[in-house]
Amino acid sequence: MIDKKTNGTSLDLHDNDWIGVVINNEDPTFSGRAKVRVFGVYQGLKDEHIPWASPVNSLYYGANGGASMSVPKIGQFVKIQFNNGDLYAPEILSVQNLDTDLEYKCEKGHTVYSPYKKIRSKGYCCPICSEFNGYTDMDIATRPISKPKDTYRILALDQSSKVTGFSIFDNDVLIKYGAIEIKGDKAPIRFSKLREWVRNMITSWKPDFIIIEDIQLEDNEKNGTKNVVTYKILAGLIGVLETFFTDIDVPYELAHVSTWRNSQQVTGRSRSDKKRSSQLKVKKCYDVDVTDDESDAILIGRYAVEKRKEKIEEDNVICWE
Repeated sequence: MIDKKTNGTSLDLHDNDWIGVVINNEDPTFSGRAKVRVFGVYQGLKDEHIPWASPVNSLYYGANGGASMSVPKIGQFVKIQFNNGDLYAPEILSVQNLDTDLEYKCEKGHTVYSPYKKIRSKGYCCPICSEFNGYTDMDIATRPISKPKDTYRILALDQSSKVTGFSIFDNDVLIKYGAIEIKGDKAPIRFSKLREWVRNMITSWKPDFIIIEDIQLEDNEKNGTKNVVTYKILAGLIGVLETFFTDIDVPYELAHVSTWRNSQQVTGRSRSDKKRSSQLKVKKCYDVDVTDDESDAILIGRYAVEKRKEKIEEDNVICWE
């Protein structure tokens, strides 16, 4: 019997494509099937216990009704899907070119994109694990909370090019928060790393909606000048995130700083005063001690929750006229 668990975690075989290596192509039924050792699924199984994988497309029809069958060679890597999530019904989608980028999940659940030849090489290490080792809450994707039925999940970001706070709400309940620090000498490098981290968050947590903080041109508290350089960097980051959200078709919204702060009663004259006010508000609401990046992300998410509630109430108002 095949164990449908890996590292104690149940496998979701419905929506994902998998990669495996062909170990036997001598199908006794001559229907083009092959035995494929699917990585992360059939590990530890004897060859004879691995089920036959059926080809999705294997017949090529020629003139006069003739046809030929394509069978993958032993040792070739192929892309696999599981029919209706059935562990015993693998299907071969295609032969996989190991030089093309594949989506891959490391042992901690981080989604990375790299040629499979590189992923399977000796000494390969997930770049996200390597980059963020030791930083706050980078293991968030190892145990994502599955989304219950009829739950609306919101991901809120207080993004910057170096430290980004995040929070996740299921309906009006805060279920996760944290902050990550991005390393890199140049802003575009940090943008790229943050985008991949956000991709991993979306893949792991499956939010229905994302809200991020809009930017504003602020004064430098030390000399009163405008922080034009910081403004340009943050504007570039928002452009990267908005383009990414649009490409993957995820609903999102920008929350203006003064709007969400007014909604959550965050006050103060200086930036540091407002950050402290944000932390105190979170302490009052959730009884947790957090950094200012985390508190802003939590209150941005709270603002989105309250705004959605108001919209639902408006839609449910009955007009008797």
